[in-house]
Amino acid sequence: MKPRCLLLVATVLVALHYSYGQIPKTISYQDFLENNGQPVNGTLPMTFRLFTQESGGAPVWTQSFPGITVANGIYTVVLDVPALTFDSQYWLETEISGSVGSTRTKLTSVPYSLGPWTTVDAAPPKVRYSIVLCEP
Repeated sequence: MKPRCLLLVATVLVALHYSYGQIPKTISYQDFLENNGQPVNGTLPMTFRLFTQESGGAPVWTQSFPGITVANGIYTVVLDVPALTFDSQYWLETEISGSVGSTRTKLTSVPYSLGPWTTVDAAPPKVRYSIVLCEP
C-alpha cells in the first residue's frame, strides 16, 4: 500500500475509535412555570441541583444560569453534568429567582442511555467494515 493510503486507513480507524460511545454528558430539561395560575413570561435566574436522595442531603452537582427565558410558562435548559457517572438514582431540584421548588424531580432513563453498553468503560466494537480508497 502506498503511504497515502495507509494514512487514510489509520485516520479512519482512529476516528471510529474515538467516535464510539461518545455520549454527551448533558441533560435536556423542560418545565412549565406559572404564577397565580397564569403562565410566566420573562427572563429569570435559575439554579439546578442534583441529589442522591429525594429529600434532604447535600447536592452532588449544581449549575446556575443568570437568565433563562420563560415564554408562556415554558422554559428549556441543557444541563452540563460531565462529572457524574449516572450509576445511581438522582433527583433534580430547581431554584427559580431564589425560590426552591417544593419537590425534586426523579431522573429516569431515556432510550439513548439504555443502549447495548454493559459498563461505562466498555471496549469499542470490532471493526466489521473497511473502506479503503486508494489509487491503483
